[in-house]
Amino acid sequence: LAAGSQALIRLKNDQLREDAKAKYEETIANLQVKREEAAAALENLKNESGEAWSSMKSRMDQMMNDLEKSFDEASSPS
Repeated sequence: LAAGSQALIRLKNDQLREDAKAKYEETIANLQVKREEAAAALENLKNESGEAWSSMKSRMDQMMNDLEKSFDEASSPS
């Protein structure tokens, strides 16, 4: 390969790494937000009555599903 072609390949490789890193950091930030939401919902549960349990359980199940999906996306190779 010519020197120019090698430089172009390196540049593209560096860009791919930067894109993957940015996506990873975005996913981690989203996971942190969801973890904080789940913690807040759990804290609210301490103050809610037994009647609210079904509603809270449904919201917590959805949050866990979202967390699992985000984690799977973060851990799968792009």
